[in-house]
Amino acid sequence: MSYRLIDFLNSDDAMLFTILAKNLKEKYACVCKVRLSEFLYSTQQEGSKEFYDEFQTVNLITVPFAIFDVTTGKLSATVFFNKNGFDGKGLLEAKGILCIGISDYKDVLISEDLAIFMV
Repeated sequence: MSYRLIDFLNSDDAMLFTILAKNLKEKYACVCKVRLSEFLYSTQQEGSKEFYDEFQTVNLITVPFAIFDVTTGKLSATVFFNKNGFDGKGLLEAKGILCIGISDYKDVLISEDLAIFMV
């Protein structure tokens, strides 16, 4: 087998991760590049075609940045760059999860939606 190391985060992602990690309240953690299937689980009967199809749908979507509540063990919000979009936005918003698009780093610090998570 032959492997090479890859850059996990580009410079924009690294900067956004740093800003979030430094400014989130203690009960929140920032995780990045996690499959949506870590947060959403199909309610269809396990082993059924419907279950498999729903799992495939969420497993193919990567959450750019997740704000995770460590006290409840639940996803609280997602953050993504507007220029990149986020395919899972509709699925998460249907479950009441905030999906916050930003255009610039400063948006993280001035966003009214993110204010509830920040120190």
